[in-house]
Amino acid sequence: MKYVLALVAISIASYLYYQEMKIEQAKEQYSLLLQKLDSTKVNTLEIKNALSLKLQVSCNEAQEQLLKQGSTKEECLSYYQSFNQECLDKVFRLAPIELSSKSEFMDYAKRYQRCILPIDLANISATFL
Repeated sequence: MKYVLALVAISIASYLYYQEMKIEQAKEQYSLLLQKLDSTKVNTLEIKNALSLKLQVSCNEAQEQLLKQGSTKEECLSYYQSFNQECLDKVFRLAPIELSSKSEFMDYAKRYQRCILPIDLANISATFL
């Protein structure tokens, strides 16, 4: 019995560590993209991927803020899963193949966030952008 509990504890710890590493990778990818925009143009495919990952991370990190607004992390992630592709298509429909500035990137990021999240959840923008 003691070994089963130890195995369960190790499994839970491993899962939580994996989730934390996944979040850290997404944050790093997002910051690298912003740094890259300072010096060169960035492909919209990279931007779409970074925005998708950043929104997932924001939903996870803004749990307290979401609870204050009467929402949950699960609801935020549900909106992400339901509307991600539709919003990416809508927001980037007429976008150039490459973006060359942070301001241009932020404009698309804000549009994407407004599209994918309802107004009450979109207020997590402080953690998103």
